[in-house]
Amino acid sequence: MSDNGTEGTLVEALPMLNGATSMGALIEKHYNNTLENIFNEDSFTWYGASWACVSTAPSRAFKTWITEGGICCLCLVRYPSLTNAKTLEGSHINTFTAVMDLVSTILDLAGASHPYLNQCRGREIVPVRGKSWVSHLSGKTEEVHDGETTITGLESFGLVAIPTARKAENSLYETSPRSRYLGAI
Repeated sequence: MSDNGTEGTLVEALPMLNGATSMGALIEKHYNNTLENIFNEDSFTWYGASWACVSTAPSRAFKTWITEGGICCLCLVRYPSLTNAKTLEGSHINTFTAVMDLVSTILDLAGASHPYLNQCRGREIVPVRGKSWVSHLSGKTEEVHDGETTITGLESFGLVAIPTARKAENSLYETSPRSRYLGAI
């Protein structure tokens, strides 16, 4: 499922840097990260970039990157009337889905439809863009998003990706220095 990946500490911490030269300098100045103090309110611990890469292996990179490690996450589904089919039970499915599909999927499973209000309290409401997973999970379709008729583009910090159900067809645009580090595709 496409999400926004794992480790995002550096991006989340940018507003806190307040002139510090590095995240490490900020943490050393304001937090107590001794082993005995971890998990207390004055500690600030996280994976860090190297362990974030390990957690998304074998995919490349992690949160804030537009590679698979940055935009994909594990999604476990247990819905007995769909997933107990012998073809799906205990299986691993590798098809493109996205967080935006969850509302459509839940509405479909509930037998409900979205009210598609044009506005609420004077603000425009945009229609739900996601697609239900039900036909895919019930074995009626090979993919959730038809690769012939659907294009989903992702952008993060000026980096662009167009993921597909078939990984070999993924498109990726990265600028330096990230493209040098990862090897441009």
